[in-house]
Amino acid sequence: MSRTTTRRMPRLEALEARKLLSGDVTGEQQLVLELINEALVAPEAAADRVEQGLSRGALNAIGEDGDTVTQVVAEIAEAAPKAPVAWDPELARAAEVHTEYQIDLGRQTHDGPSGLKTATQRAIAAGYDEPEAVAENIIFGVDSPEQAMTAFLADYGPTNAHDPHRENIQQPDKAEDEGHQDVGVAVLPVEVPVKPANPFGGAGESETRLVVTQVFGRKKDEAAPRLLGVVYDDADADRFYDVGEGVSGASVTITEKGTGTATEVSTWSSGGYQAEVAPGDYRIEVRVGDRLLSRKEARVGGENTKVDFLVGDAPKSSAQVATPSPTKTSTPTKATSSPAKTSTPTPRTAPAPKPTPVVAERPSVTPASGPSTPRPTATSTPAPKPASSPSPSKPKPATDSPAAPPTRPTASIDPTPAPSRPIPAPSTTPIEAPAPRSGSPVESSRAIDRLRNLAARAAASEASGAISMLRSSLSSGNVRSWKVAD
Repeated sequence: MSRTTTRRMPRLEALEARKLLSGDVTGEQQLVLELINEALVAPEAAADRVEQGLSRGALNAIGEDGDTVTQVVAEIAEAAPKAPVAWDPELARAAEVHTEYQIDLGRQTHDGPSGLKTATQRAIAAGYDEPEAVAENIIFGVDSPEQAMTAFLADYGPTNAHDPHRENIQQPDKAEDEGHQDVGVAVLPVEVPVKPANPFGGAGESETRLVVTQVFGRKKDEAAPRLLGVVYDDADADRFYDVGEGVSGASVTITEKGTGTATEVSTWSSGGYQAEVAPGDYRIEVRVGDRLLSRKEARVGGENTKVDFLVGDAPKSSAQVATPSPTKTSTPTKATSSPAKTSTPTPRTAPAPKPTPVVAERPSVTPASGPSTPRPTATSTPAPKPASSPSPSKPKPATDSPAAPPTRPTASIDPTPAPSRPIPAPSTTPIEAPAPRSGSPVESSRAIDRLRNLAARAAASEASGAISMLRSSLSSGNVRSWKVAD
């Protein structure tokens, strides 16, 4: 279908009001830049990302090209690591012009209008002067920037026999000082029809997709190396930049360690930053206001160098790291296992022991009944104090155990007469009086006298009974000879 000659053609002048020309970078552009540099700096990580992100349609397309997923992933991973590419606003302008042209056409193409026919012409027209090399990748109607990068690196399609998209990114056949140094990216929305209008007057349906254009370049006069990176807060903890994670307006101070010369730049709204530097050793500090977020060091050679900052991931000094004290645990031990410490029974009359403090997290000496449990704070363990004599004015509390009852010796007289055994004399040992529990000395003396009288009467009674029994035995003739003990 022919197109009308009055159709609006994109012009570079119409882009002057765009935020892109002010040097800012959007989150979608920053994400594509990060994915490109991952493929350059860490090819194996990029290969893993591609393998996990292939859709069913991509798998079918790879098979139609005569390749296998294993082969494609291996080719991405085996590419030699290269220096990262830096963001170039002029190449980004050229990418946006051509993206708008494709959206107006409703399809993807590398051919532009007259005067902007090739990618090199579009780059020069955007201000990228005297390029040595320019390359371009385009894709129309994808769901996300990640899907676009997966398609570029897997490079499936009936006309991509030599994988030009992957070659534009990874530059596998180029030396380190011959590859691309710069890149510009455009990511713009497009309405893609998904269901045509039906013959009964029903309207068609469309969905919003993306058109992604990448323009790579290298100038004839080799540019000074750029120190670049991104400052981001890793909200999803995948240790990779995502749209919306960038720290905007952070101050990045780049100080040459040898001379002390410092260059300060601010992060874009996407969180990215970059600055031209001379080869050398640098210290990079990132601040938000007066607060230091992170500090790193880097060596810059003849090519670009990338240093990223993950908020909250800065290394801490030993003084900032709190080392937890090891927790001591007690091992149950028997009281007999420590010969140096023995347990002495406390007398019944001893008063309550006085507490003395012990050090926390150390098990105290325990009795034989079982170990004690270590306590997290300072605890006290009882220690005996010298016993005092009973007070003459205060009786002992009734809660104490009573004194042991008085004992008396077992009777030594066998009630059964035995002619062959001499009968011993009755015991004359007085019964031991119990120790008085309380009272005055006069009361104690009277109690002892009463007990002695009782003991004397008991002894006399026992002796009288024994003599009577012996006399009865003599009178009956059962005992022939006897002698009473003196």
